[in-house]
Amino acid sequence: MQVTETGGEKLRRELTVVVPKDDFESRVAERLREVGQAASIPGFRPGKVPMSVLKTRFGKAARAETVETTVQETAQRAMDDREWRPAMPPAVDIVTNEDGADLEYKLTVEVFPDIPSVDFGAIELERMVVEVTDERVEENLGLLAESRRTYSFSAGRAAAEGDMLVIDYEGRIDGEPFEGGSAEGFELLLGRGQLFSEFDERLAGLVAGDAREVGVSFAGDRFAEDLRGKEAVFEVKIVEVREPDPVLVDDSFAESLGHENLAGLREAIRKDHERAHQRTSRQRLKLKLLDKLSEMIDIDVPPGLLEQQFDAAWRDVERAREAGELDADDREKSEEELRETYMNIARRRVTTGLLLNEIVSREGLAVSGDEIAREMIQHVNVLGPGGGGAEMMELYRRSPEAAETVRNMLLEEKAVDYVLELAQVTDRVVAEKELYGEPDGSADRKGVGE
Repeated sequence: MQVTETGGEKLRRELTVVVPKDDFESRVAERLREVGQAASIPGFRPGKVPMSVLKTRFGKAARAETVETTVQETAQRAMDDREWRPAMPPAVDIVTNEDGADLEYKLTVEVFPDIPSVDFGAIELERMVVEVTDERVEENLGLLAESRRTYSFSAGRAAAEGDMLVIDYEGRIDGEPFEGGSAEGFELLLGRGQLFSEFDERLAGLVAGDAREVGVSFAGDRFAEDLRGKEAVFEVKIVEVREPDPVLVDDSFAESLGHENLAGLREAIRKDHERAHQRTSRQRLKLKLLDKLSEMIDIDVPPGLLEQQFDAAWRDVERAREAGELDADDREKSEEELRETYMNIARRRVTTGLLLNEIVSREGLAVSGDEIAREMIQHVNVLGPGGGGAEMMELYRRSPEAAETVRNMLLEEKAVDYVLELAQVTDRVVAEKELYGEPDGSADRKGVGE
């Protein structure tokens, strides 16, 4: 074949590849002979079909298949000869593909940039650490006990905060019922803000059989858009008033939750909090690290990768905008300013992604099949059967792409771990509120997505 470099700029390379007609036509003929070995054509034995008949019956399909395989083979050879590392699948434009002519095509390749060495040991980072106090464990134990509380009907009892009310209600706006504004047998925990604060205020003191009108203002973003700013009147009837039963937090309570005793339950609560804090601390530390890395390297990024990353981020922006959930700062920006913001975010993400990929390659980091399987199982267990876990497992079974996504995620985490081992990381004990507060600094943390 003949390969000519015809141009390109920065990370984009262009080639013209010519496969001589004799070479290409021999490939087509070989493909037709393969087809003829299995073809069943009346009047001919398998493998004995004349080439002229094969060309008539299968020539067009064989030629198309041969174009595809020839382009794949020769394009890969051309890139290997030049030691190009494609950042994404190359673009192919067929110039000539006719009987009796050379096969000619143009190949456009976006290549990875050269990644400079980075002194990871010069990176200084702070890791937030939260200590789980006994008070936090007891608070969580109390919430757990409250979630297991039962309620008993109490005849003649006046509703008080903490009681469970069984109510029927119907709401009207301007005298007309509205969708979702009525229910029968609804269980309302009084004083919890479960429906409306007005219900909690107006239903206190009532007994079973009482009825009361309650005015409600649909103020705030938590209501559907067609209800916001409107006033409704609910006719509420008390069906039952149920008194909370006492919950005894003891070894028997712990056993009912699958623990050996109360001490074991407290320890499980503590460990659950510690794991949650460690996960969040790790994520915050990773964000800080990626910020540092993006500041330490200045490279050109492949235009196609940048466009893909921007398009993905912009789709999230548009979804957030349609749902009224766009970041407050972003709502103040013009369309041009918003696009510029997210193009910069996309560029930072591509830059750090390229660096992490380079670390994986240079250090020979790898992920085993067992690691991928464990991560998949963990994802499924977190979702649970009712939260999409079964569907996720089925996706993993049937989709190699899903497993590849998990593999890439694990490789990224290993690259992050590699850098953190070399960086100067100091721990700082913080309050839980600070750990879970809004991250500061990086533009990556604004708007949507990470």
